[in-house]
Amino acid sequence: MSKCKNLTGLCLCFHENNFDDDSLYELSSGISKCLNLQQFDIDLRKNQITLAGATSLAQSLLNCIALQNFSVDLMQCSNGKQTSCAEFGFYIAQHQNLRNLKFNFNESFFSPKNIEELSQELKNMKNLISLNIQYTYGINQKVFTRINNARFLDILNNLQDCQQLQQLNLDFSSNSIGDKFIIFDNLNFKQLTTLNLNLSSNSSFGENESSNFFDLFNKIHSLQDLKLNLSNNQLSIKNIQSLGNSLKINQNIQKLHLILNNCKLRLIVAKILFTQLGQCTQLNSLCINLDLFSETEDEKNEQILAKLKSCTKLQNLSLTLNNVELDINEIPHFKNLQSLNLHLNYHDITEFGSLGTALRQLQLLSSLSLKIWTARKIQIVKNQIQIRKILKIKRLVQYYIKLY
Repeated sequence: MSKCKNLTGLCLCFHENNFDDDSLYELSSGISKCLNLQQFDIDLRKNQITLAGATSLAQSLLNCIALQNFSVDLMQCSNGKQTSCAEFGFYIAQHQNLRNLKFNFNESFFSPKNIEELSQELKNMKNLISLNIQYTYGINQKVFTRINNARFLDILNNLQDCQQLQQLNLDFSSNSIGDKFIIFDNLNFKQLTTLNLNLSSNSSFGENESSNFFDLFNKIHSLQDLKLNLSNNQLSIKNIQSLGNSLKINQNIQKLHLILNNCKLRLIVAKILFTQLGQCTQLNSLCINLDLFSETEDEKNEQILAKLKSCTKLQNLSLTLNNVELDINEIPHFKNLQSLNLHLNYHDITEFGSLGTALRQLQLLSSLSLKIWTARKIQIVKNQIQIRKILKIKRLVQYYIKLY
């Protein structure tokens, strides 16, 4: 490595390779000679790495003054005692040319306190544009604490000082976020346009109906692109109302992706959400993954798309719906649609031709994906002719259709 002085990009994978701190120290010594290194990705998953080893790696990179992109994967590196990671964060933060950072601490020696300490150091990085932190609590983890509301807020308060931060990805699934009242009034992300937040399987989410957690999204006024994963959480009607209200208030969000799988939502709750999303008239891209818990056939046959009719700017619409009967006759209202993705499970289309009629009215549609599972297998045969008619829509550049 010491002879690769002109190397600009390096990707190393030592996944489950009996790597320890001494091995990492020797490697780091060589990498420190790569003075022109601009991008460095290293995969150290399932090795005997401690915080001391990770810190030595961060320190060695100080010589790589051209470094702009850095990614380190320490997943399931659970060796060593719990100590402060302030020194690790300090060395990372010295790279003022860094634009993109990615950390995977899933089921590792890192603790929630360590994540907060890291964010405290990262706030000094004035040129950081994109940050990705993964911290998922695992059953094999030696740290028996989870990120809670207070810790989550401290992390956000620290990261907002990254003046150029535009994209933030936080995978905090399987923690304890969302159950209590949080004061977000001091948040002031000036440049943040993209937020990807994974809060699936958070053990306390939805337990407190007075929680104002979703106010977060109307406090980030620069936000344009939001992806929110709330799968495997027990969400109440008030939780969904709060989420919908927050999204409705922030009229800058143009691209929205909601993942609500296995939340045991009743149709009445979904109707509330779609009604509020219908008031987000600025949306040009909407993607929703939703499971509904329906006890009767009447509950399935409600108007869903009709509630979105005011979202006339939609260019991309993707719906993955389980146990929902979609009102496909409403599709022509979305006249600006260029891309449509429908993945419908437990859906009975009694007249597939009506879907073809609706699609032919979308003059701008160029990309189509249909995946439809129906319990009435005889319909699959009957609808083959109608499918062929859909495929004759000449403006379709990309298409994928599957009935099963």
